[in-house]
Amino acid sequence: MFKLFLISSMLLLVSISATADFIGPGSMWDETTVSKISSKRDDARVSVVGYLINQIDEEYYTFEDETGQMVVEIHPDELIELTVTPKTKIKLHGEVDDGKHDAKLDVDHIVILD
Repeated sequence: MFKLFLISSMLLLVSISATADFIGPGSMWDETTVSKISSKRDDARVSVVGYLINQIDEEYYTFEDETGQMVVEIHPDELIELTVTPKTKIKLHGEVDDGKHDAKLDVDHIVILD
């Protein structure tokens, strides 16, 4: 039984580390703005800086930067242990979504900037 637990734990750690991404200079995230999101291809990996100004429902929020507003999809587990208000400046990393539930960005990672 202990061997099964140990193997399961190791597999979980491997799967968690396999989904990690480097976010910084030279990364695969294309920094963009709300106004330019619509010109990006579906599933393009992008990041945007701005504010969540309201929650639409459990997973959907209105995001705003200096160029406009868009709907973003944020799974509840991305917000665990984060406190975000409409005045909290954040950076969202995610994939462009060209139509699913009106969300323009499916968020993978949130960074609080201030």
